[in-house]
Amino acid sequence: MKKNKIQTKHCVVCNNIFTYQAKKGRSPITCSDECRLLRIKNTNAHSPVIRNFNCVVCNIKSLQRGLGPLKKYCKGCNPRRKGGVIRTYTCTVCDGIFKQMGKGYLRKRCQDCASNYRTQQKRPLIIRTYECDGCHVVFRQNGKGRSRLRCNECAVMKNKKYKKEVKKKKVIRSYTCVNCNVKFTQSGRGRLRVRCKSCVPRKHKIPESFQKNLVDLIIGGLFE
Repeated sequence: MKKNKIQTKHCVVCNNIFTYQAKKGRSPITCSDECRLLRIKNTNAHSPVIRNFNCVVCNIKSLQRGLGPLKKYCKGCNPRRKGGVIRTYTCTVCDGIFKQMGKGYLRKRCQDCASNYRTQQKRPLIIRTYECDGCHVVFRQNGKGRSRLRCNECAVMKNKKYKKEVKKKKVIRSYTCVNCNVKFTQSGRGRLRVRCKSCVPRKHKIPESFQKNLVDLIIGGLFE
């Protein structure tokens, strides 16, 4: 049996001597997990790229972090941060000058005049009257559309009566038994009976003990 050899080495991070067992594969470089994590941070970390640029609007120097093309505007002069392009328009109703942000169509009216204009343009409410067929009382109906025939209470009552009438009635029929020649009644729409309940032959159930004995006999005969 080969014994594992113990070797010594200097740590790459703290430069301390540490011992380890020689095995197959790559030998360790650091003495502990803390040194290993420090080495990973130092190797992967890199200093951020910082550059200067002059703003197009205010011509003031500002810093930019990271790679990529240089910026044109600083934070204060950037039109996107301000909400886009700012324009002025005159209201056609009150002749006032107002500001509008964005690149859409210029407004014709200010917010107050636009709300008043919308209220004026609303359609008037149509109110009609109708006489109920059930209680013969005059009621009010709002809006266009088909005029009502019944009020809410009469409509509910008629709906209940209609449901009762629509319900299927029980079908009762008569048949004569083949064995005893006696007439009997049968409810439902299924197939007519041929024999009455007393003359119908009953199915005799085989007891469970007899069934088990039969199974044991069959299985025993097969494996003999």
